[in-house]
Amino acid sequence: MIDNQINQGLSCMICGFKNVEGARFCANCGKELKTSINNCNQCGFENVAGAKFCAECGNELPLDDSQLGHSSICLVCSTKNPENSKFCVACAESLPLKNDASETTCPYCNFTNVKSSVYCAECGKILFKNSPHSKYKRRRPVYNQDEGESAKCTDFSNKPGLQEELNNTLFEIEEKAQPIFKELDSTINKIFNKKENKYGYLLCESCAGYYELKAGESADDFVECQCGGKLFFSTIRK
Repeated sequence: MIDNQINQGLSCMICGFKNVEGARFCANCGKELKTSINNCNQCGFENVAGAKFCAECGNELPLDDSQLGHSSICLVCSTKNPENSKFCVACAESLPLKNDASETTCPYCNFTNVKSSVYCAECGKILFKNSPHSKYKRRRPVYNQDEGESAKCTDFSNKPGLQEELNNTLFEIEEKAQPIFKELDSTINKIFNKKENKYGYLLCESCAGYYELKAGESADDFVECQCGGKLFFSTIRK
């Protein structure tokens, strides 16, 4: 049955592929099928198929699909190749496949196409199984269920050792950072003209005076400032 459909179908004007009867799109290149017309590349006049010269301007016409054969035009660079060629003489790309009477069903519309079809003749969508272009389609990585779950998130409830290791790492980072923070605090104090003393200072709230404690002295040894103001202890002199 499909042999009769092919014999009565249209040849693609782009790649020359012989399509089944009633096809709206070429099964090989996916282009929309039109009645065979040989357009003049000089004046654009639509000549009948098979014409060698333009009926309008007399320009020599390019060969049409009936003269070239189904595998003559490269779909990548449009170079005309000898009939039955497997590879383009210009760019070495694979040429359209030969017609095949076996059937391939479109997964989108269930239309019956010839086995060598790259695009569905009914809906124009690509048939990935037979398409030479399918290698360019980006595929999602395949995981088994366990790998897929572990790739999405980390479940600490199933890995208590990992949580403990994380806590220890954070503690080590904090411990190593303490000297840096201390040095930074000292630098800031120097910037603001604050002098440090390991014994501390007694500062007066009234006169803003200060007394630098010495070894063996304590803030409790002093009651008030000479001006009568209240004293308070501080590790830095403001």
